[in-house]
Amino acid sequence: MLGPDTASVVNTSDPNAFPVQRLTLPPAGRGVLLDIWSHTHHSYDPFTSRPITLAELHACATAQNTSFQPGDILILRTGWVSAYHALPPAARESLGRVKNFAHTFVGVEQTEGMLDFLHDGYFSAVAGDQPGFECWPPGEVSLHRFLLPLWGVPIGEMWDLERSQGPLVGHGQDS
Repeated sequence: MLGPDTASVVNTSDPNAFPVQRLTLPPAGRGVLLDIWSHTHHSYDPFTSRPITLAELHACATAQNTSFQPGDILILRTGWVSAYHALPPAARESLGRVKNFAHTFVGVEQTEGMLDFLHDGYFSAVAGDQPGFECWPPGEVSLHRFLLPLWGVPIGEMWDLERSQGPLVGHGQDS
């Protein structure tokens, strides 16, 4: 991935030399969109610490007739951006004033089971429309600590899927 001159890249003091700085956006690959927000019929508040369980991911994939393949980009629509856009301006501004990481928001559960699923699924990247891929505040298992430094799996956050997912839903192109 680094190329034939890996040693010079690893031994450099240049902070922009490492591959994470070289990622191109948008990512290219097979995206698998799981619309958890619609699947759960908007049954939760995205601004609360609500874990999306592994069972919910599987149930949503089954309902959408979606399968996973190695190298997929796993994308979750949790409803956070949709709910954010529905807030009045003053409420949106107050979210930006929360101090000391005291936010709460929906995201995937932080369990060994979720860790195994993400590892064994060989996803090339994960993303969602929420501020963090994982439920916040964090739980006992930090998925970030495995995804980024150990597996090299990029994490996309705050993706505005409201504009991009609309035409796909209901046309057999949910993945």
